[in-house]
Amino acid sequence: MKRRIPVSKGIVYTITIGAFLLFLLPGCATLKTPEKPEQIRHNDYSYLVSYGTYLIKQKMRRKMITGFSVAVVDDQEIVWSDGFGYADKSKEIKADADTVYRIGSISKLFTAIAVMQLSDHGDIDIDQPLMTYLSEFKINSRFQDTKPVTIRSILTHHSGLPSDRFSGAVYVSQPPEGYSKKFYKLAGQMGEAYMTRPPDKVFGYSNIGYSLLGTVVSRVSGQDFVKYVDGAILKPIGMKHSSFVGTKEIEPYMSKGYAYGREETPYYIRDIPAGAFLSSANDLSMFMKMIFADGKVGNTQILKPETLNKMLEPQNIGLPMDLDFRIGYAFWYSVSEEFESVNVIVHGGYLPPFNTMFVTIPEYKLGVVALSNSKGAMFSTREVATKLIKLAYETKTGIRLPEVKKNPGRTPDKDQIQTYRGYYASPLGLIEINIKGKNLKARLFGLNFDLVLKSGSDFSMQAKLFGFIPLKSDLLESINLSFHEIDGNRYAGLYVSGIFMGVAQKFSPYEVPEEWLDRTGKYRVINPDQGQQGHLIFKEMKLIYDKKKKMMLVRVNMYNKNMSFPLMPISHDEAVTIGDGRNLGETIKFFEKDDGTHVLFSGYEFKLQ
Repeated sequence: MKRRIPVSKGIVYTITIGAFLLFLLPGCATLKTPEKPEQIRHNDYSYLVSYGTYLIKQKMRRKMITGFSVAVVDDQEIVWSDGFGYADKSKEIKADADTVYRIGSISKLFTAIAVMQLSDHGDIDIDQPLMTYLSEFKINSRFQDTKPVTIRSILTHHSGLPSDRFSGAVYVSQPPEGYSKKFYKLAGQMGEAYMTRPPDKVFGYSNIGYSLLGTVVSRVSGQDFVKYVDGAILKPIGMKHSSFVGTKEIEPYMSKGYAYGREETPYYIRDIPAGAFLSSANDLSMFMKMIFADGKVGNTQILKPETLNKMLEPQNIGLPMDLDFRIGYAFWYSVSEEFESVNVIVHGGYLPPFNTMFVTIPEYKLGVVALSNSKGAMFSTREVATKLIKLAYETKTGIRLPEVKKNPGRTPDKDQIQTYRGYYASPLGLIEINIKGKNLKARLFGLNFDLVLKSGSDFSMQAKLFGFIPLKSDLLESINLSFHEIDGNRYAGLYVSGIFMGVAQKFSPYEVPEEWLDRTGKYRVINPDQGQQGHLIFKEMKLIYDKKKKMMLVRVNMYNKNMSFPLMPISHDEAVTIGDGRNLGETIKFFEKDDGTHVLFSGYEFKLQ
């Protein structure tokens, strides 16, 4: 049942670039905006509650969101926790602060905590090579004289490992028996893969890396990964409705998933340590309280204070290709302009159709979690969490953080835009930047956009119908590009909602060997995942030679978008996706059989049709 709690301090009241939704229907209904006091009284959270209630209800109407839960934490107190809409619409079970959601990639925080807890015990040295703990781990590399993959580099997404192994990664409906242990096999399967870049070069998000960390936790502790986290972390913290797998205790609180009002079967994933965690607003509040108490809950020290501080400290300072992005051990720093004066740590989660956002200001011991069971809530959970953390900060400190200023649309310098023009390989696929008149245009996802200058070399994106009617889009309004020159090469930093997605590397058209031109066409998977529960990330891929652009492209449907990645042949039978970052530097291997041309990629075998 819904819990409502008085709202003054001393009384209780609780982050890769997955799936992007371009155009969402606005709602017709309106709600009255609460009047903000000229000065919020110190530690009086009543305005935060009234505004938060208004904002969530507004977003739910406009974005067709079925269920939503939220919690706000100030040090050791939950100053607000509540639920809205339904956890199960058909049974009329309302969402509340104890409703359990699939929190996606926020799971990585708990895997990182497990690793560092074992480090505290002296069982793991995070600077040792991964092979120290997983002797079966092997991976091919074409980079000479580079560092080994270490636990530390995986924790910060700087290992150079592939982003994913798509084959066997996702199940729909009920997963097969023993699915929660299937990720243990990944360590032995990596011998088929290649490093995407040398370790400690640039940020490159990797779900595989965190699954390997889960295997390390199991191997070192002598326990199943899920049981270790349950016993060593969740139980001492008091997170009664949380786990990496469903349990009898969690089941009554579990939310169903929805897509624009209709019930949708949720995904189950192989990479349990990377994204399968189940939790509630109240339980995640308990987790935040442990962080604010320097790793302690009651008389139990979950982590040493110095270890927790290290996890929260930026670990990638001095890496030029990370630009202004900072990350600790799984904890990301927001680079949004509204948080320039304060260090805000964030992590989002998306496991279709669930969306979650975790935001905290450790220095001031403030935190917010926003969770939804609906596909259309991705940007809503981010907006709610961001606005509430700003209000919490203002309520506690009396300081009002700035709003993101509307882009006035400055005219860029003529020489400047000539420098930016060209092709960029990005984690979202090929970005083509051209000049029209005095302005820059971008093409992404097969759509054309204006690049609007904000300041310096920072641009935002805007779509226009028929070239002149502005289109409102959560995604586009949140995307920013920032252009840079590093070691003589051109890059564009890619940001979504103030979160760094990686760099897009500028590259020139190139000559494609004749033998590769004969390999163009449509390829279909011939080794689909076994069993009816198996789910293909993509069933086909297309190899395209763009004669006008003079480049080879591999086109796949990912995150509900058709994405084209520039492909560079590096030998007779191998090519890599150009660039550094998620989905980039990945190896695609071609070979011939009696029945024609075949491709190996990410565990799948494709055949030319």
